[in-house]
Amino acid sequence: MTWTYDPAALATTALYQLRWLIGDTLVKDPQLQDEELIWALTQRTNVYGAAADACNSLAARMSREADSTQGPAHTLYSSRARSYRAAAGTFEVKAMARSAGLPYGGQMNVTDYEQMRRDPGRIGGQFAIGMTDNFLPVGPVGIESAVDEAIPQGSGA
Repeated sequence: MTWTYDPAALATTALYQLRWLIGDTLVKDPQLQDEELIWALTQRTNVYGAAADACNSLAARMSREADSTQGPAHTLYSSRARSYRAAAGTFEVKAMARSAGLPYGGQMNVTDYEQMRRDPGRIGGQFAIGMTDNFLPVGPVGIESAVDEAIPQGSGA
């Protein structure tokens, strides 16, 4: 298991970018190993998503520890866990804003429309079904049959 960080390679190495985002840059206080962060990077589409996962992992780790007090010294793992959860939420928003999936409004130009109309596998829209039906002066009332099957004969109902 290894822990590495090189600020000189920050602009070109996703692992170091991830370490920088989550604040895991102190050699004497490593939070996550390189292998854990590399795995997080393989699970998400960008470094912000991986940072959200890493922060959630750290929050889960801190949640397992109990707050302790020894004289004037306090170790508040619950506070650290809340901070990592908040950071994870922030990174999740940034990950969504920078994700590859962008909204697409179909038929926004003539070429898209024509291509869609020529597609033989296209399922037509349901909006216009029945739009031109004209049942005037009297339309169907519902399921009509010679005998109403919902009320049994002779039941007195």
